[in-house]
Amino acid sequence: MGSQFSGFFDHFRQDHTFESLRAQADRLAAMQREIDARWPAMRLSVLAVHDDTLVLSAPNSALAAKSRQVAPSLIAAVAGFAPGLNKIRVKAVPPPPPAPARPGKEIGEHALEQLQAVASELPEGRLRRALQRMIKRQLGS
Repeated sequence: MGSQFSGFFDHFRQDHTFESLRAQADRLAAMQREIDARWPAMRLSVLAVHDDTLVLSAPNSALAAKSRQVAPSLIAAVAGFAPGLNKIRVKAVPPPPPAPARPGKEIGEHALEQLQAVASELPEGRLRRALQRMIKRQLGS
């Protein structure tokens, strides 16, 4: 199967546009690793390098402001990966909201009857209360 795609991959190895893109991606990834190693609590993400500016994102405006305070240290930490950097721009980009909860699967009528029988035979306790809540939710839906 590998030989089937070898020509395809050879094309990308010889394409200078792809090679420069790969080199840029490697450089951005190296900057990200360096920033993560030195400032893990800031949760910064490297977005791009434009001319002399490193563009970062922070999960909120407080961390964006904090990263601006340590900008000289950030620039020094990644200077080896992108010579000529002398500015940092930080965007506060909140993480996407969590995915909405998926509705639970409906339990069949016969299964509910069986669960009710089991719950009624259980001694009073957490398991019995949990089963009763689950049955109640199912009957309400």
